[in-house]
Amino acid sequence: MRTRSPRLIGRHDELDVVEQALRDARKGIGRPVFVIGEAGIGKSRLAAEAVSRAFTADMVVLRGRGSTVGPMVPFRPLTEALLSLFRSRDLPSDRDLDPYRPVLGRLVPQWARTDAPSGTESLVVLAEALLRLLTVVGAGRGCLLVLEDLHDADVETLAVLEYLADHLDSEPIVVLAPCR
Repeated sequence: MRTRSPRLIGRHDELDVVEQALRDARKGIGRPVFVIGEAGIGKSRLAAEAVSRAFTADMVVLRGRGSTVGPMVPFRPLTEALLSLFRSRDLPSDRDLDPYRPVLGRLVPQWARTDAPSGTESLVVLAEALLRLLTVVGAGRGCLLVLEDLHDADVETLAVLEYLADHLDSEPIVVLAPCR
């Protein structure tokens, strides 16, 4: 995430909301935070500050973004976010994730089982799998999932995000979603 200004200007109220959400996530109380506004008003800069503060607090941070470049790719922001974290390590070996490993393979192919049907699971099951994965990786320290440019995301990603937003209240997860 590249920013032009090293200082965050005029976003104290928004930063307070983000900081409170990060504190709450570390206590196991998650929430979505949507930052909505026109291009160039500092949404990405605020997200970069949230990432910096989450790293400082030793939270797990995942980042992905929607894109208009090339064809629409289902789940691009979610896959990108998972790859940003798991590029250099395997899926956690938590037994609670075992039933969800095949469906998580829709987002990260190396997690897919060759004997499992591909793409047949509902979006609700995929969203629940992602929720459980984020809960496991954020256990005891909190997790920040930043999904930038959601105005360019596919409908499948938005459906998963809607499910996450509805089920974060007892999880150690903040979903930060800057969009127009």
